[in-house]
Amino acid sequence: MDLLEGIAPFAEVPAGVVAGTAAATARPFAAAGILSTQGDDQGNIVTDLLRGEGISGAKARARQFDVDVAPAIPEPVVASIVAPASSAARLARGVTRALHDLGQASLTEFTLRSGRRVDVIGLDPAGRLTIVEIKSSLEDFRADRKWRDYLDYCDRFFFAVAEGFPQQVLPEDCGLMIADGYGAAVLREAPLLPLAAARRHALILRFAQAAAQRLARASDPGLT
Repeated sequence: MDLLEGIAPFAEVPAGVVAGTAAATARPFAAAGILSTQGDDQGNIVTDLLRGEGISGAKARARQFDVDVAPAIPEPVVASIVAPASSAARLARGVTRALHDLGQASLTEFTLRSGRRVDVIGLDPAGRLTIVEIKSSLEDFRADRKWRDYLDYCDRFFFAVAEGFPQQVLPEDCGLMIADGYGAAVLREAPLLPLAAARRHALILRFAQAAAQRLARASDPGLT
């Protein structure tokens, strides 16, 4: 198996982070005897992978600089360099893209006043709130006893699962999305159960504060 095929796909890394970290990220490859090139050339190849250019982009870069590639890569080395996104993270990305297409702003890992943390929450222009609970496996669903607590904090509630998940085990009175890392489709619409005005106001305020705090930390990593 080709090295580059063996290490893809990687988790996506924001473009603004890539330029400053690619050379450092590449060094473990060289230390493991995976890439024989050094310095900027080596960093550029890894940059192609981190930016999501994929195998073809990285191979083109390798050919450009005549890079020797080892025939295999030790799995611990891969894990120590760039950890692949989990199944739940990939589904969350697809769900947020779907909510965006539906005109909703969304946040992942949103903490409710109760202390419970929802996978994805969406806010539409009318102020209606959607919570999406992601289930990456049947075992994940069977072990979950908290999802019903979320019903009191949204107007609509969905489960989001990957294709192939045994949908028959999911409650029919909840919405259902089929998701992957690129998007999601609504297979069953969720019933609209309007929140009380006071709770809606409190949730929207909490949503706005969380979004603003995340934006501030993204622009200034020194903030805590």
